[in-house]
Amino acid sequence: MIKPAQAENQATIMRAEAAKQRQILEAEAEAATTTKRGLATAEAELAKGKANAETRKLFNWLERRKRGHWRKKPKRTNSSRKPHLQWNS
Repeated sequence: MIKPAQAENQATIMRAEAAKQRQILEAEAEAATTTKRGLATAEAELAKGKANAETRKLFNWLERRKRGHWRKKPKRTNSSRKPHLQWNS
């Protein structure tokens, strides 16, 4: 048996979750339209051969993001690969 106060609480929780979900969906829709626009311009520039490094970078980033793996790899520093060069530095 659910008490009236408990039911009211449940309802407010449900409303809050629905609002949060709606915000997430709106943000995703916004991101999708902007990346689509960016992708379209980048593709057009690439097709024309006018793509500068920035456009290529954006395009590659968008492509990676579409595939779902879009974290940029950290740069590998010499310290991890050549420890023997640190002695006399």
